[in-house]
Amino acid sequence: MKRRNFIHKVFNRLYTILSTMISERTWHYDGINIKYIWVRSTDKDCSSRKPLIVSFPACWANGAKYNYMGTLKRFNCNKLFLLDDAGNDHCGNYLMGDRYERAVSALINHVIDKVNPSKKIFIGSSKGASSALNYSFLIKGVDAIIGAPQYRIGLYLNKRSDKSNLLSIVEGKENDLHLAIKEADSRIESKIYNSVIRPTHIYILYSKNEPHYEEHIRELLRDLRENNIDVEERVMDYPNHNQIAEFFPAYLIEKLRTII
Repeated sequence: MKRRNFIHKVFNRLYTILSTMISERTWHYDGINIKYIWVRSTDKDCSSRKPLIVSFPACWANGAKYNYMGTLKRFNCNKLFLLDDAGNDHCGNYLMGDRYERAVSALINHVIDKVNPSKKIFIGSSKGASSALNYSFLIKGVDAIIGAPQYRIGLYLNKRSDKSNLLSIVEGKENDLHLAIKEADSRIESKIYNSVIRPTHIYILYSKNEPHYEEHIRELLRDLRENNIDVEERVMDYPNHNQIAEFFPAYLIEKLRTII
């Protein structure tokens, strides 16, 4: 089993590296540059009605990477993989902040206009889950499949010694760290309570035995329920947040087979 998992990880990593070398592009919008990979359905005649999956990336210790390219290879539909490399360490800012959200929304809508998808599905784990959730309140008619998101992003990013990721979310508040943290913390919450756009469904995987549940997920679920947003939960018992990377791919495949 361990050998098979290792081989699977190596294949996914090599596939992602090769795809990045061949297919990576950059979207320029409002002074923001977003790197992405767009994979069209191989059914040329009917790709314009295939579902669109948008994959938002998690955080990596050694810089930005695309997520779930190998996992999604088995699904013959339109796929948009986004890179999040903001900050001095290039570990990203959740693709959040007014200009980032305008730029990424414009890119996603550009792809939607091209392929006219039958469904729009946003996915991600950890940091990518927060991004997928955030954008499901910016793009109409989205199903979100997410794993163990951060909800209070300001407090979470403030734990890092480098504040550039946090401050890139809240332009104009660089001299008031307290205000920057508060605004980043409420970024998703304000959308849950105020956005006229709401996700169609949210499918969420998490564990009650890891710190993220008390720090982020319990409060997120409460706010989603208070606003009558459709949520389906899968509760695990792993103790370490990093283990979401072990459990989310199988959950993602299962839910996609149900949705698509």
